[in-house]
Amino acid sequence: MDPRTRDQLETWRRKRNISGQRGISTIRKTEMKWVQIQHRTFAKWVSQHTGSNIENFKVDFIDGTIFLRLMEVLSGKSVKRYHMFPQSITQRCDNVQHALDISSSED
Repeated sequence: MDPRTRDQLETWRRKRNISGQRGISTIRKTEMKWVQIQHRTFAKWVSQHTGSNIENFKVDFIDGTIFLRLMEVLSGKSVKRYHMFPQSITQRCDNVQHALDISSSED
């Protein structure tokens, strides 16, 4: 690499507060912090409304029971039958489908 080009690149990085080729800009760090704050806020909100302790949405929503309870709270409707402790993927899918049915029903 030409020394002048290297100096220009280094100057460009300094102006944009980027350290190294794989550095994360200040804007990106701010965006990541914002996403983390939103995630925590939504997790606390869901926890309050469902009576569950949400930490990781991918793990906690996987069986559909918390999602189902959340949809019950939001819609004001109750689901009479669902798999409280789903053992198979079919039962998990049934729970998620019930929750989606609640959200899409108009009456």
